[in-house]
Amino acid sequence: MISSPATAFRRSAFTLAAVAVAVAAPARGDSIRAVSGFTSVASGNATTGNRAFIETGFVGTSSTLTAADIDTFKSGTLVNSSGTYNWNDVVPSDFGDGNLYPQNPDRGDTATPFPSENLGGAKLSEVFEPKNLAYLLDGESDVSWTLDLRYAPGMGVFADGDSSTMELFLLERGANSILGVQAIRTDGSLTDAVLLNFRTGTGSDYGVARNGGLTDYELDTLEIDGAQAVSGIGLDLGAFGLTAGQAVIGYRFFAQADTPSLHFDGPDFLGFVGTVHAQAVPEPASLALAGIGAAGVAIAALRRRRNDV
Repeated sequence: MISSPATAFRRSAFTLAAVAVAVAAPARGDSIRAVSGFTSVASGNATTGNRAFIETGFVGTSSTLTAADIDTFKSGTLVNSSGTYNWNDVVPSDFGDGNLYPQNPDRGDTATPFPSENLGGAKLSEVFEPKNLAYLLDGESDVSWTLDLRYAPGMGVFADGDSSTMELFLLERGANSILGVQAIRTDGSLTDAVLLNFRTGTGSDYGVARNGGLTDYELDTLEIDGAQAVSGIGLDLGAFGLTAGQAVIGYRFFAQADTPSLHFDGPDFLGFVGTVHAQAVPEPASLALAGIGAAGVAIAALRRRRNDV
């Protein structure tokens, strides 16, 4: 269901105000690494056609992820100033030169059209489920939005406590923007935010270290007039302060309107999100019941011991 723009804007402003508080948390730098040795294969034109992921490594570790390791999200919600869009709602798009919509579906010039293009946009499911490196959400500067992506119900990814193994990597067309990320815990709460700067090289921008690593391709889409570099960043779940055994059921990605101290610069967020395979996770209610059950067993055992004295 799509809400009215005015209602969506109020929701977005409220959500992003909460995010702004979380941004102040420090990032765990050893859990954030640039992609390295990224390889993919094109089908058709090298910069405008469909493209499939093969594998990638990460700077400073022997950890790699291949196409066989990658899972997909099964639900999500985008909130921006033009509305609230769920997984199978059509998100309106410019599909060409223009900045009418703040965060909208885009694709390589000759990539396979989205099934909903005849309706004036594309569904989030059409952007994120195909694993096509030529699909993305095109961002505009000085615009606020949030995007929640979740695994299938009852599924999630567990932190392994090893900062050298990446559970997630993200790609950005342009290699010139900052993107905010929070993990969604099993109870629906959000972790502190991590800010990712997809620019390459050394140094920082607005106090956010450059962590981007170039992939093996450039991408030219309907929204722009030429090919641009694509960079990637990998994260271990420790980047969010999670410890071994803790699980996440998805992520919130976001950008905010410009402030004097921070510009996100309109991240063009690729629909291919490299996330390791999800596993079954206990429901919060089940965890609570398990805790109550364990407490009951402990009390009963204590009573038996007292009676035996």
